[in-house]
Amino acid sequence: MYCPKCNSEITEDTDFCVICGAKLADFDDTESRIDSTAKNSRQTRQERRKALRKKIASRIKLAGGILAVIAVVLVAVFIISSLKRSEGERIFSNVPLGRNVEIADKDTGVSFEVYSDYDILADINAYSYVCESDTSVTVEGIALPEWAVLLTKNAQNNISKVAYYEFAALDSSWKGSKRSEQIAMTDITYGQKLEDVKKMLKMSPYAMVATLDNNTTECIFRYNAPDEFGNSKVYNLSIFIDDADDTVKDVYETELDYIAFFLSAN
Repeated sequence: MYCPKCNSEITEDTDFCVICGAKLADFDDTESRIDSTAKNSRQTRQERRKALRKKIASRIKLAGGILAVIAVVLVAVFIISSLKRSEGERIFSNVPLGRNVEIADKDTGVSFEVYSDYDILADINAYSYVCESDTSVTVEGIALPEWAVLLTKNAQNNISKVAYYEFAALDSSWKGSKRSEQIAMTDITYGQKLEDVKKMLKMSPYAMVATLDNNTTECIFRYNAPDEFGNSKVYNLSIFIDDADDTVKDVYETELDYIAFFLSAN
C-alpha cells in the first residue's frame, strides 16, 4: 500500500508511515468524511430535483385546472348566448302557416298577443299578432325588443305570413353591420347552406320572412359600405332559402335610401 500523504510504499499492517511519520488512521477518517459529504451532497441534489419536479407538476396541474374552468365558462357563455339569440328564430320556424293563432300558440309554446310593448313595431311592419323578447336593445335611440315574431292573418283568420326580426343584429344602427366594401353577390351560390353563408359573410340576418304557399324563407341581411366616392350606402341583401334543404335558391340586393327607409324592414 502507499502513504496517502507522501505516496511512499508501506506495509499493510503499519499504523504510521515510516518515511514521513503520517498517522494513517487520520487519512481514513478524512476520506470517510469526504465520502459522506459527497453522498449527502448527491442526496441533497436528488431531493432538490425531486422537489422541483413536484413543484412544476403541481403548477402545470393548477394551470390546467384554471384553463379547464375558463374553457367551461366560455362554453357556458357561448351556449347561453346562442340560446338567447335563437329563441326568436325557434319560434319563427315552428309557426304553422295556414293555421290559426291558437294552433300557433300550441306549436311554438308561447302566447301571441295583439299588441306589442313597442309601438314602433307597427311602423316597421303591419301585423296581426306578435311575440317578442322580454329584453330590449336601443337602436339609434329607439328602444326595440331584442327579437320579435310577427304574424299576419288572412280573410279566413289563418296565418298567411310570419316575420322574424333580430333587432340585436343591427349593432345599434339602422344601417346594419359596417363593411369595408359592398358584398359581391356572386360569392353566394345556388345550393349553398345558410349556415355557410352566415360564416362567409360573418353576419346573421336581422329579418326572416315566410309566406303561405311559398316553400322558401327570405333571409335579410342589412349592412352599410362606402361607394367609390367614399359615401356610406345601406343595403338589404335578401337570400331566399329552400325550406326543404336549407340551401340558397335565389339572391338579390337592394340599395336603401337611408332617410326615406329609416324604419323600413324591407
